[in-house]
This record gives sequence, structure tokens and C-alpha cells, in this order.
Amino acid sequence: MMSRFGKWLPAMLVVAGFALLGAPRDAHAVPSLELTATITQQGQAPILFHASDNDFNPPNTVPDQNGTIGNLTIGSSTVAATIPLPGGGNFQVFASTSTSNAQGPLGPGNPSVLNSNAQSVLNNSALPVTVVLRISDNGFVVPPSPVSLSGSGSGLFTPINGNTNVTGAQAQILAWFNAANIKFAETTVVQNSGVIAAPAGSFQFGYSDNGPLVGPFTYGSTGHSETLGLNFTLPANTQLLGRQDAVLDFGVVPEPGSLALVITGLGTLGLGTWQRRRRARA
Repeated sequence: MMSRFGKWLPAMLVVAGFALLGAPRDAHAVPSLELTATITQQGQAPILFHASDNDFNPPNTVPDQNGTIGNLTIGSSTVAATIPLPGGGNFQVFASTSTSNAQGPLGPGNPSVLNSNAQSVLNNSALPVTVVLRISDNGFVVPPSPVSLSGSGSGLFTPINGNTNVTGAQAQILAWFNAANIKFAETTVVQNSGVIAAPAGSFQFGYSDNGPLVGPFTYGSTGHSETLGLNFTLPANTQLLGRQDAVLDFGVVPEPGSLALVITGLGTLGLGTWQRRRRARA
């Protein structure tokens, strides 16, 4: 005779299966880190450059070369991702790596980080090339209290292919935060360096900014998105070396209201102690 447990086992397995399908997943169960770039050679139609984390054979995009979730790699130190330019020449990217740890929740002393860098980006053409670069991820989760943000970026413009100067090179370092968890949403500005123009010869630039406090949050575990931006112009036969761009959540900042409650509580505790001592002496 089948036991009661045996009778109910198939139904229990079905219920468990539905529970697993409906269970909340890790922020990176579906790869979400993305990179886009609009590359425009002077006088030519723009080219859209796109890569998604853990996407190895995407149509009309650049494949990720790293299988680790939260680590998006394009090109290597020796082999470039090369894009032919419509006005002649090509645009190359060597060893670009973007990383994200959107896998919260994170507490004080454990900042969430979105970072992107590239060994070199080259304009091997006789015309200037302008690039609008964006890197974004969502699902960054922090505690409800206000969070301090910080962003930074840097790079070095140098001439190549017999060129002798970088006149006309420029960069603008940007970062945004979006509490609605929408990727590529340029909402709360974390940093904006303004346009940094290069003089003749080589030129190194760098910019960092302690951005605004954001929060307190009410989104629970859904998280927020962060987006890095770099707009730059490479004159003819120029490269950008050591591109770095990062935005970080630097943990929890105590809410003024909470601090006031603590101070009030300490004052009340002290008053109660004083009154008890006074009654004891009486």
C-alpha cells in the first residue's frame, strides 16, 4: 500500500518546481552588464559598437571574451577588436575590461563598484573620430540609508603612425545613478568633468569627483543602476592609452533623523538615571 507521503510526493515535486522557477534570482543570473559606443568618423555615418556580458556569438555586435559574469572583455593585449571606418582606416580597441559587482545587498565598508578600462584605443585613419562610450549595469543593492557616491576617470592621448601631436583631442568623463534600476538612464549625475581639451604633443588627463548623497531608498531588493560615460575625440592617427573610468558607492551615511533619535535617547537615559539617584538620596 502506498504511504500518505508517496501519494503526495508528485504534487510536492510540482509545487517545488514552480517555487524554484519563481524564486528570486541573483542580480547576474541573466547577464546584464553592457557596453555601447557610437563611433563617428568626421563626415561619415556613425557606427554602433555593442557588447553584452557573457555574449560570445552575438549578431552585429562585438563578442565578450570572458565567461565570468560581471566581467566584460573586448579584445586582448595582443589582438584588437577592429572596426573598419567608412572614410578609410580603422578603429581598434585593445584589452578593454568592464567589471561590475551588482550582486548586493552590500553593507558599510563594502562599496558597489562599476569599473571600465582599456589598454589602448586607436584611430588609425586620416580623419578625426568621436566616440560616445557608455557602460551600464543594474541590480546594485545597498541598505536603505543615504549612500555616498564617487567617480573618477583618466587617460593619456598620444600620437601614432608618424603623427607628432594630439591637437584636437578631448575627453569628458561622466557617471550617472538611477534609483529606478534602469540601465543607461542618465538621471542623477555622479560626475561630469566638462570637456577636457588636449594641447599639442601628448596629453594626460584625470578627474575625480565625490558625487551627491543618494537615498534613503524604498526599493527593497530590486536595486539601482549605474552608468559610466566617456565622450572623447581622437584626432587623425592618435590613440588613447590607459583609459580608466569608475563609479563607486562608498557605503552608508547615517541619516540625520536617526542620529537625532540616538542623541535624544541618550539624553532621556541620562535624565532617568539622574532622577533615580535623586530619589535614592531622598
